[in-house]
Amino acid sequence: GSKSASESTETVGFERPLTLIPAVNVTASGLHDEIKLQVVDIATKQHIRVLEACDESLVWAALETLLPLRPVAQIEDDDGSLMIRLHLRDVGLLQSLNSLFLGTSHKFVKEFSEKIELKDGLELQLDTTHYALKLESAMLRLENL
Repeated sequence: GSKSASESTETVGFERPLTLIPAVNVTASGLHDEIKLQVVDIATKQHIRVLEACDESLVWAALETLLPLRPVAQIEDDDGSLMIRLHLRDVGLLQSLNSLFLGTSHKFVKEFSEKIELKDGLELQLDTTHYALKLESAMLRLENL
């Protein structure tokens, strides 16, 4: 079909056409939030872009196997960290994520590092401060539903 003057098509990522349609009065769900993943060079303590340290398809596959829900999106932040957007649908899910991300075993970070084939000398970190703030905010939103 024909496109209106406000639509455009551009190539994104894997050369897939993307049609951009202007959003009018659209609000993001209050039940979407993100976790923040970072990669650090252990020797220099410098942050490295996550998507330079590993393959993006491995990141997506690892997220789908390790999380109790399918991620909505992965977004690279200005500092090179990777924001993983999640749909937080209920308190039980938040409690599962809390245990997974903030538990003493660091199981999520260890298993995720293996699945994305992170090179020796690099360390994956979950920004726990960012997560804890998001968790608190999400709990309040869910209580008010």
